[in-house]
Amino acid sequence: MRLSFPIQPDYSHFMTTDLESNIINLDSYRGMKKSLPKQGSRIVRISSELDGMEALYSSDLSPEHLFSVKILFWALLDNGEAYAVIPWLEDTITTENNRSLEGSWQGYFDASQDRIFFKPPKHKQQELKLAHQFYETRASHNEKSKTTKLEVTPQQLPDHLGTHAAFKKTNEKGFYLKPVISWQLTQDGDLQAMVPKVDDPNIQPIIGSDDELMAANTHAEFRYYFQHGIAKRIKHQDPNALTVVSLLIDLV
Repeated sequence: MRLSFPIQPDYSHFMTTDLESNIINLDSYRGMKKSLPKQGSRIVRISSELDGMEALYSSDLSPEHLFSVKILFWALLDNGEAYAVIPWLEDTITTENNRSLEGSWQGYFDASQDRIFFKPPKHKQQELKLAHQFYETRASHNEKSKTTKLEVTPQQLPDHLGTHAAFKKTNEKGFYLKPVISWQLTQDGDLQAMVPKVDDPNIQPIIGSDDELMAANTHAEFRYYFQHGIAKRIKHQDPNALTVVSLLIDLV
């Protein structure tokens, strides 16, 4: 069993013997230039990635390969630039955070065209910018600091990756999962995963704007995000998945 958790939110790829489906050989990648994004900007608009594009990461543990991660959203930042957003361990990050633990962002991959690229597709950039302009994001001016801050138009989009949030059980070992129903972009530019408050079949189905939802990352017992592959294996009581995730949960 090969594990490379620091660079892959969908850990199921590393709990199988067939790794070729999400590994790209660097022979076709070397020599291609990429421009690394700037740090420290705020999200002002998001758009779902529904065409299967992925983010690429390299690993210090396996430098001869690139690993692919499914993209959740494309995000427009307040500096006018756009990046992909992925659930990454205990947070959601844009690919501007190009260095995380043992992994480094290397670009994007469109499997339908077998193509590696380094900037979001033009149609996604245009969609984000036009939508941002359409909703006429307001600006608030701080006289004391002489700064202007754009206010974000709130959004709530459904999760389409089968993302689950893992929570540590209170006062005991173990964990439990909650499905992420939707993602909420707040006026402050924070992205929150919305999960059911209680596991009650009588309140199903739950929609993205339902009052029965809570933000996962505000819960004291929240630990990690997992995409559908590992979540499915956990629900099926896969011993390898349960062991590894339990170790991760207990480390926090």
